[in-house]
Amino acid sequence: MSATPTPSQQCPPSLELKGLGKQYAGGFWGLREFSALLQPGITGILGPNGAGKSTLLRMLATLSTPSAGEICWKGERVPTGGLHWGQVLRERLGYLPQDFGVYPQLNAIEFLGYLAAAKGLSPRSARARIDDLIALLNLQHCAKQALGGYSGGMRQRVGIAQALLNDPELLILDEPTIGLDLAERAAFRHLLAELAQDRIILLSTHIVSDLEATAEDILMMAGGRLIARDSADSLAFALQGQVWLWTVPFKDVEALRQRWLVAGMLKRPQGMQLRVLSPVAPHIDARAAEPNLEDAYLWATRPRAAQAEAA
Repeated sequence: MSATPTPSQQCPPSLELKGLGKQYAGGFWGLREFSALLQPGITGILGPNGAGKSTLLRMLATLSTPSAGEICWKGERVPTGGLHWGQVLRERLGYLPQDFGVYPQLNAIEFLGYLAAAKGLSPRSARARIDDLIALLNLQHCAKQALGGYSGGMRQRVGIAQALLNDPELLILDEPTIGLDLAERAAFRHLLAELAQDRIILLSTHIVSDLEATAEDILMMAGGRLIARDSADSLAFALQGQVWLWTVPFKDVEALRQRWLVAGMLKRPQGMQLRVLSPVAPHIDARAAEPNLEDAYLWATRPRAAQAEAA
């Protein structure tokens, strides 16, 4: 894959979120006091189900209006209500939702042409852009086949293509690597790295390795709030001396999992090797291990009771 042309706008994009909140019926807040300044590059979003990730992304994609706070694009406040809510952002963003639907009877060229028209591209511009994206996403061999016969990975590539139709300055991707095989995921990460030179890319995924490999900025969310933000390396480094490998008898595993925060398990001939997150060694036989982003994520989102005990 090779990168698409960079956005035509000369002013580098910046997106500032100030105290964003979303309240649903019944008084439940799906997002609370969320503030962040986003600039060109890849920003990864990590959080458990219900953390507010999709709420945030849908709001930035202008599919949901904020209940509180402000959004500023290139230093200018974006109106968050009324008939023209989100128009400024909508013209500059590309969005791939987690559940991306297609018209199964259309082929990729027809489908992308339909969406290009909806985005306001002229027929000539649309055709040229679609040809570029078909090549970019390696869809030449199936571009004239009905989408209903596509595999999950092929369909996801069409989803990525539609998000790039208007050469966006803000690219929002919700679980974009679902259905992609290892080679496709590697190619996709390479593509994102090239695209990120001039764009703000927001990437939400449960595949931590994808963020470790691509995102220079990580936002961790829980309970609708931003709970940590840093580079993957810095977040992991903060857990130095708190990650332990401990091999225990198989019969003791369940009891120890109730007592300790276990990030992973690996079966060994002599027993089960536990990866334990703890400020102190769980046992004299445990040895320190290098922390990674997944360790940092599990530690930051651990249950409140475990947080109180660790403190």
